[in-house]
Amino acid sequence: MNRHTGMALEQNLASNLVQALDFALVASTHQWLRIPLGSGYFVYKNVATGKLLEHWELKEGAGNTVAMSDDTNDPKCQWFESKYDDIFIGLRNRASRLFIDHFASSEIRTCAEDLTYVERHWCLIYHHPPRTTPEIVTLKNIESGYLLQKVKGIESCAITDTWQRIPVGSEGYSIYKNAGTGKVLSLSHEGVDLVDADAQDAAQQWRECDIGEGWIAFQNRAFACMLRHSGSDEIDAKHRNIRELRDLWRVERIQPSGDVKTSSENSLHIVENDGPAWMIQPNEISCRSEAMTEGIYYAKRLTLM
Repeated sequence: MNRHTGMALEQNLASNLVQALDFALVASTHQWLRIPLGSGYFVYKNVATGKLLEHWELKEGAGNTVAMSDDTNDPKCQWFESKYDDIFIGLRNRASRLFIDHFASSEIRTCAEDLTYVERHWCLIYHHPPRTTPEIVTLKNIESGYLLQKVKGIESCAITDTWQRIPVGSEGYSIYKNAGTGKVLSLSHEGVDLVDADAQDAAQQWRECDIGEGWIAFQNRAFACMLRHSGSDEIDAKHRNIRELRDLWRVERIQPSGDVKTSSENSLHIVENDGPAWMIQPNEISCRSEAMTEGIYYAKRLTLM
């Protein structure tokens, strides 16, 4: 994903050209197999076509970045990831020693000799199999260290900092339901808010964009904007690109998967939250009057029918 535009590097199926004109991350044309070659070099194979990202003929004009070869030994198809900071890299071609640049509109060129401009900064987003099981999680902003809930604009309606992460469909999106209120995180033209759940509303669905190191950016499905803890100490989602650490979060699971039931009203999978079901309750504990033998013991919870 390009730092300046937020658009993903992709292959045009109608030609061999590589371009960037869409914010979607689901399409196979936007996905690349990152294959290490040693000495810090990689080749990138497009998932849709199986062709390698290449600086073709080493020219510097338009149309010089393509995906039409499958020769991993060709230096024109080999790239070095030049680290810019904690988040971004530059992709430098082995043969030409030039960086990829999102030049203008959808055009991708390999023409730059340095990483001066943000159009040459990219972040890797790792793809994982979609989740299928609801979980209880917390979301902590990397820059501020604040949990989602303890910030202005959302704290009045999110009475707890724990959220039910509920997978939706098979494309990697989830709904985030506040465990205290039952309302879900949503985005509209007015901003980020908590609203009643609607399984068909794409504005309530978020994709976890994993950039490594346990850092996650949340992309809204309807607007393709990133969840951000802004400098004004508020939550917003106004931009389609990952800019800095304020756009990144750490997701921590605090409860294993619980009992799941299906709501006939909205077809959402909901984790039971009548009480802390994952904790041992007092009536489930039995005591012995005599001392037990010293040693290490393991507790096993039994479900009474």
